[in-house]
Order: sequence, then C-alpha cells, then structure tokens
Amino acid sequence: MIDAEANFGAPVEWLQYLLDHFLRRGALAEASRRSEFEAFTFNHSLSGAVAMYRADTGELSLIGVEDGHVFQSIVVAGEDTSRI
Repeated sequence: MIDAEANFGAPVEWLQYLLDHFLRRGALAEASRRSEFEAFTFNHSLSGAVAMYRADTGELSLIGVEDGHVFQSIVVAGEDTSRI
C-alpha cells in the first residue's frame, strides 16, 4: 500500500530513470550484462498520462510518456509556498 502522505520527490525524473535504466531496449542494465538481469527482456514500452495533484501547493499537472520521453504539463499552477 502506498502512503498517501509520502513524498515521491521528482516523479518525472524518477520515471525517466526507470525507462533509461531498466525498461527500454538498450537500457543501461541490459548493457551491464549482470546476471540479475539475465531473464529480463528490456523491451518494454510506456505510453499514456497520469494526473498528479500536489496538496501542498494546489498544483495540478499531467505526467506523460511519449516515445520514451517523460514530460510534465502544468494544468493549474500552484502557489509558491516557499514564503509562507
């Protein structure tokens, strides 16, 4: 179960990391030729988007994947809470 209060840091960067290191053809883990990845296929493809709401700032955005690249589009800008 995922803790609703957990801070996942930078989701765009984290998803791009997963793609580059483990999921796509030619991923870094594939190139490493380590035995742990022997049965892994490295041929995964991601596409789509997920909505993300930040309760701390009120920001609403979409995180999407297209052609192996992860992007974030701000739908509703949040407040700058750094001065509060």
